[in-house]
Amino acid sequence: KYSPNKCNAGKDFQKKGEPGESVASRFYTARRQLYDSTTTPSGPPKGTFHPNHLEYTLDDNYHTRMICGPPAHDHPIPIGQVHTACALKNLDREYLFVGITERYEESLCVMADMLGITNTKFKNDKATTGSKKSSMPQDFLTKWAPYAASDELLYEYANARLDESLLSYTKCQTGTA
Repeated sequence: KYSPNKCNAGKDFQKKGEPGESVASRFYTARRQLYDSTTTPSGPPKGTFHPNHLEYTLDDNYHTRMICGPPAHDHPIPIGQVHTACALKNLDREYLFVGITERYEESLCVMADMLGITNTKFKNDKATTGSKKSSMPQDFLTKWAPYAASDELLYEYANARLDESLLSYTKCQTGTA
């Protein structure tokens, strides 16, 4: 369950937004207002990062920022196509294996075969989170789509990479593992 004490924007997000706006969209509206009112401090951060600024910044295509690395990590919102290209390039250059949480059994089977682990069956009844794109409120999906657009491209590419791996590891294909 969400706790407003765990993030800076959470303290007053319920007062933000438009009448009838979903809680998810109001939360991001509050975070955007927080982001717009701050700047990345100069000099080294106190601790590992600048929490007031990056708390919101990292919500913008988080996976793209992390996989691309330094060129995208602290880049202001929005990140650009160059950062998406950087993340895609790094997926190919830096990641021998790419798995998908929703495809847990297939992913772990391929990884086990790549590592030479034999006689392993993978079963995880808790592998699916139950969340689906359709479970997000429509106003959130419409208003905040750019905040995940690059990550959506990475997700599609990661699925394609796993599909490609399955061509070489046929015993891992769903129903045969």
